[in-house]
Amino acid sequence: MKRKSRLAITLILCGLSFISCGGKGAQARAKIDIPELGLSMNAPSGWKLDNPRMCSKGDNTCLVMDELLEDKDFLQYAEKLARAQSPRIELKQPTMISGYEAIEAVLEYPNADSKAIKVYIRKGDKLIEVSYVVLAEDFAEFEREIRKSIKSIKLK
Repeated sequence: MKRKSRLAITLILCGLSFISCGGKGAQARAKIDIPELGLSMNAPSGWKLDNPRMCSKGDNTCLVMDELLEDKDFLQYAEKLARAQSPRIELKQPTMISGYEAIEAVLEYPNADSKAIKVYIRKGDKLIEVSYVVLAEDFAEFEREIRKSIKSIKLK
């Protein structure tokens, strides 16, 4: 009888330990899902969903926007958008996201004391912009999670 009691207590303690560890170590990620664009992505860990196209953590934000390209050249227009508000461009590189042509830009806005990682994606006749803007002092802390979020972008 003692053996069964010890086994039961051990199993209960292991179960409680497993439950409590899962709650501390695993943090649910908010998910941005925009059916009309066929876009879904995970928000950076610890960020909250503010609306279907925006998530944030404190003063740091991620926003998904889209517009028709009409007759605009994707590469030239993405360049124009990246240069809006006169940032210093630290990095601009072509990439692919879910098989779609894209450009990633890392921008610094010294007058606003912020930095941004922006991804411009060409999907048919649309330009989709996924824009992460963070305080310059927070950039190093959030960059890894932002890049994970970018890698999670799925387009149908």
